[in-house]
Amino acid sequence: MRRVSAVLVPAVALLVAGCALTGPVDQSEDALEARPDPQAIVGGTEALAYPEAVLINMLAPTQSYCSGSLIAPRVVLTAGHCVVQWSSFEVIAPYASPPQSSGASQKATFDYTDTGQQVNPNQHDVGVIILDTPINIPAYLQVPSAPVSFGTQAYNIGRIDNGNLSQTSLYVSSAVTMQDGQSIGYPLAYTATEVIEPGDSGGPVVLDGPAPRTVIAVNSGGGTGTEILARTDLVATWLQDQIANVGGGGGGGAGGGNPLPPPGAGGSGPGNPPPPPPGGNCNPCAPGPPLEPSCDPCIFALCGFDPYCCQVEVDEQCIMEVQMICGPVCGGGPGGPGGPGGGG
Repeated sequence: MRRVSAVLVPAVALLVAGCALTGPVDQSEDALEARPDPQAIVGGTEALAYPEAVLINMLAPTQSYCSGSLIAPRVVLTAGHCVVQWSSFEVIAPYASPPQSSGASQKATFDYTDTGQQVNPNQHDVGVIILDTPINIPAYLQVPSAPVSFGTQAYNIGRIDNGNLSQTSLYVSSAVTMQDGQSIGYPLAYTATEVIEPGDSGGPVVLDGPAPRTVIAVNSGGGTGTEILARTDLVATWLQDQIANVGGGGGGGAGGGNPLPPPGAGGSGPGNPPPPPPGGNCNPCAPGPPLEPSCDPCIFALCGFDPYCCQVEVDEQCIMEVQMICGPVCGGGPGGPGGPGGGG
């Protein structure tokens, strides 16, 4: 996360006074832990219900750390300032099933070229990393083509917890409210109450709800109580082009603008399973025999995510996963266990 610029935008001079929040973390974990007055992602819990969230380790020419998210099997969304200076990356999806990782040497930004330690308000702080090998999850984040209304609540995801850099986990914040970045000189961004720290840069800002979720911005910068969140709707066409250039959204999830059908959707067209056979187990909300994949699109997606649930038995993990993938189909809260406001 980078601090907002007091030089380029005088209107926010008070915002950054006394603040030294910089961009991607380029310190050792021990050094980061020793920072004075660390603060957590406010209300943060481990992002167990977000298989789309990823850790980004920038490897060359120097080592540093950011956060990001999957918008397609080979496309990672992050901040522009997390890729512009680097040529080699390791991307880890700790909550994919099983956990997966990939190297990468291809990257791109929409227009971000600034290599300073402050967010450039005149450039879109959005970038992508193209993975060498795909990371497969049931549903990839969707990029909107229009902004959300000011006052909309969303959730930050990043890898910093109480000032500590995590090499294995990500964390989701409590709800923050989107406001107009133009009001403080950042027309390409939303603003919100600050809950992000260095190392959270590039992490997704997502709307509540079941998968496939919507990513409205990426963590960009902050200081003295306000964070800058680079909007994704402004670069939606460019992001779709990046996905198309490497083979599209894939058939195992909802990347590239192809959301999963809602639970219980009928029909037998492309992407919909045939009607369930008589006697097959179609109840993913109680322990029991293995599920029948053709029951409905929700169970079809669960079977692809965790074959155990459809080959061996339905256990407590299957019940948790179906709510993560399909929403509160078993009476859980929005976003499933471990989601915003949950106990994950």
